[in-house]
Amino acid sequence: MSEFIHSSSARRDPKIRALRASFGNSAEPYAWYFLILEMLGENIDHKILLDEKGYEMLMNELNVDRETLKRFITISKKLGLFNVVDNYLFSPVFRIIDRKIKYFRDTRLRGSDAHWKSSEHRVDEQVKQDILECWNRARIIRHRKMTTKAEVRLRSALKDYTIEEIKKAIINYGKIVNNPKYFFKYKWTLEEFLMRGIAKFVNDECFKNFLSNKNVYVPYKEEENDDIKF
Repeated sequence: MSEFIHSSSARRDPKIRALRASFGNSAEPYAWYFLILEMLGENIDHKILLDEKGYEMLMNELNVDRETLKRFITISKKLGLFNVVDNYLFSPVFRIIDRKIKYFRDTRLRGSDAHWKSSEHRVDEQVKQDILECWNRARIIRHRKMTTKAEVRLRSALKDYTIEEIKKAIINYGKIVNNPKYFFKYKWTLEEFLMRGIAKFVNDECFKNFLSNKNVYVPYKEEENDDIKF
């Protein structure tokens, strides 16, 4: 459903005045016009097909007969209040709204893209590569490249943690999630881990915190077949 602005001075619009004058200066055409705008706004494409079903729907909503409806549409077209193309009724009002929405959406996307592509908001390529390689060595969920969203999360994480602390958290997470001694088995993406996992795994206490009840805690030691190392 789309919204349109109903100005408090709409009744003074020259086109609306001309429309009302065509029907004896009655207020009914004014009401018909805004009723149809509401109906158009309820449709995704902001159109009404003027087939038999469409005419019946409009006649019922406006409480008019077919001849009055056709006359209303013809006069509205001449005044530029409505248009009919390929037997579809539509209003220039929604074309303007759609163009404005598209403009602001495209402008926001371009601005966002430029914001994160600027050197001020980018993470050093070598740092990104180090983190990505560390992540893939941890055997969690492999990524071929670091996404823009993950880079945003990494940049935010670097405000609170050093590169080595982030790498340590990744390594600890990989050791726990891949070891049956620990109950934590949920595998995040890199983006998700950078957002919610660093604090949980940056300290070696995590090996105790996520130990299954049936296992007795002992400080973690590297095993011969453990290839998840710094």
